[in-house]
Amino acid sequence: MALAGALDGNPAAFSGEGDSHLEVTVGAVAPDVTYFIVTFDDGQQLKLIPVTVHGTRYIAWVAPTSMTIDLVVAHLGGPYSDSGQIMTTAPFDLPGQPPTFGLWQKSGQSAPPRDDRVIGNGSADGHPWSATAYEGPWGTCFVTSTGTTDCMPLSRLDTTSILGGWGGSSPEPVFGSAAPGTASVRVTLSNGKSVEVTPVGVGNENLFAFWVGKGIAPTGWAGYDASGHESGSGAVTQGSAPPASKSSR
Repeated sequence: MALAGALDGNPAAFSGEGDSHLEVTVGAVAPDVTYFIVTFDDGQQLKLIPVTVHGTRYIAWVAPTSMTIDLVVAHLGGPYSDSGQIMTTAPFDLPGQPPTFGLWQKSGQSAPPRDDRVIGNGSADGHPWSATAYEGPWGTCFVTSTGTTDCMPLSRLDTTSILGGWGGSSPEPVFGSAAPGTASVRVTLSNGKSVEVTPVGVGNENLFAFWVGKGIAPTGWAGYDASGHESGSGAVTQGSAPPASKSSR
């Protein structure tokens, strides 16, 4: 199962599916986890003990789509011993979609602030488009009007980077982050043109989005401060973005 290779040092890697009534969540579990406590926003809790199948440990649960998950706590130690250490994760949960988990935090770590803003919008080929960023304890998730959701499991996006949204089978908004103090970002495109964007403050991050046509990709960027002086530049490659989880409606 692909989940097992996606742990990346985390207590678990989750994947979900659902319909209009029920959501099923399955997680591949690391060897040092004793059990999990899943808490829903109405106060109900599940205690999940991993089960080993073909050499990989798993947990799973089924819940009505109307029940929103508040927090998942992993109790660490080993299969049979709880060390008292924990790690927590909170999902990004959009109506009608399975919860998306990504950012795990140790005890004492501060969660990112919760905020959401439209970071780009316009019209392309006669159709309106928009991109909204959601920062919170899950990291940062980008949701587009074209039906895609990309989540970055990082506590803060604080560098100038083109993060994703290009290279798919159909056009969609490209999104990115800007370093503190960056007033504008000029992005060069593979067709020789460029686009200039103004970052939008979302929580403790500065984020932006812009549209590129089918078959066009960003190739480089340059950041500028409020005085118009270049503050940094870099090349863009499709593999240069941080790890992300992606889903489509």
